[in-house]
Amino acid sequence: QSGRVVICDLPTSSGEEVAKTIGNNCIFAPTDVTKETDVAAALEKTKAKFGALHHVINCAGIGIAVRTYNFGKKVPHPLDAFQKTLMVNVAGTFNVIRLAVPYMNENEGGEDENRGV
Repeated sequence: QSGRVVICDLPTSSGEEVAKTIGNNCIFAPTDVTKETDVAAALEKTKAKFGALHHVINCAGIGIAVRTYNFGKKVPHPLDAFQKTLMVNVAGTFNVIRLAVPYMNENEGGEDENRGV
């Protein structure tokens, strides 16, 4: 009820509309997790609106339903499609983590000195 949320998704997503339905405690930050500038801007927008970053639910991911080898066309799975999947699912999620940690480190530690990092 008192939580504040930043929805980070591609600019073409319905994130803006979803944020509006949630209310004043939710904003949308158009973000491609593979782009450092997008992630940095989303984190800055979060801090500007809500004052701090306490948690990250890092769940960006894509999947491409293509066989490893197409026996009908006699062609292998396109390498660029696989590389894009790795960029989003692995590098993109790491990009969010590495850029979010400094913001979370600014928080006061709890009894166990944990800052969510």
